[in-house]
Amino acid sequence: MKPVNRDEFEAGNLVRVIGNVHDSDLPDHRTGIIVEMLPNPNGNISDQANIMFSNWKILKFHVCHLRKLP
Repeated sequence: MKPVNRDEFEAGNLVRVIGNVHDSDLPDHRTGIIVEMLPNPNGNISDQANIMFSNWKILKFHVCHLRKLP
């Protein structure tokens, strides 16, 4: 997996979940909006995001599993 620029993600971004990630609440289109960036345990960088999908579910993903959409 290629390195991810964590700074490119922020609340309000439209993103797609990529890779072999599975969650029963993840819609087939895998596209949602970041509602919150979460700091890692050290608290110094945001490397996880809460994403809201069209089914109104909010799921948490690490940024390495996200692709920002235009």
